[in-house]
Amino acid sequence: MGSERGFTLTELIIVIVILGIVASISVRFIQFSSRGAIDTAERQQMAMAASIMTERMSRELREALPTSLRERDGGNCIEFIPIGAGGRYVEGDRTQATGSFQTEGQAFQSRITGKVSIYPYVGDAYSPGNPGAVSEQGADWVGDQVQFNGTEDQAFEANSPRRRFYMVGSPVAYCGEGGFLWRYSGHGIGENFRSGTSAVAGAGLTAASFSVDRPSLTRNALVTIELALQADRNGETYSLAQEVQIRNVP
Repeated sequence: MGSERGFTLTELIIVIVILGIVASISVRFIQFSSRGAIDTAERQQMAMAASIMTERMSRELREALPTSLRERDGGNCIEFIPIGAGGRYVEGDRTQATGSFQTEGQAFQSRITGKVSIYPYVGDAYSPGNPGAVSEQGADWVGDQVQFNGTEDQAFEANSPRRRFYMVGSPVAYCGEGGFLWRYSGHGIGENFRSGTSAVAGAGLTAASFSVDRPSLTRNALVTIELALQADRNGETYSLAQEVQIRNVP
């Protein structure tokens, strides 16, 4: 008879232990790989969210009246007055009160409505006046005429060296509060921006700060945006800083 061979209990236990060790290593390897992939995806998601928020704000800030950029609430918010349209006025003294003035070109729309700003570097953009850097009353730009809507003629504090004028709209503000980036709009010039309409422009923030280097006749305005986000799963943080240059065109 041939000899019969088999496994002893000791050999079986050794095989089970070895298989258990291999399986444990494999599981841990897969676990670490999966966690790494999830962490990477979460970082990419935070980076994308921060980039979208800064890009959205940057696009609006670049269209702002340079002297209207200002920090609010200790740098947690930024407020500015957007430019809706602009052009050149025909030769004349805009420091003299008038009910209308002629422009060199035609308005690109049938009617453009807003307040008028001429050379805002000599006055406060948030204090419309007559005279002022921003008109006290609204106006309509139709064809080659800007017509003020009020009963009084409007004067400005200074003439523009290049005879530029701007049609400006209602202010806009961005704030980082309660984990969200809020956008405020619809409030009047000089009014509390929190009285306007609020909308969520981003989420996941732990902090937001804004700083403004105001423009002068020799350099542009510069806005620095700093955002910090936190991942929901592991609490990892991500920070992004971006500078936005606002062209100074007096």
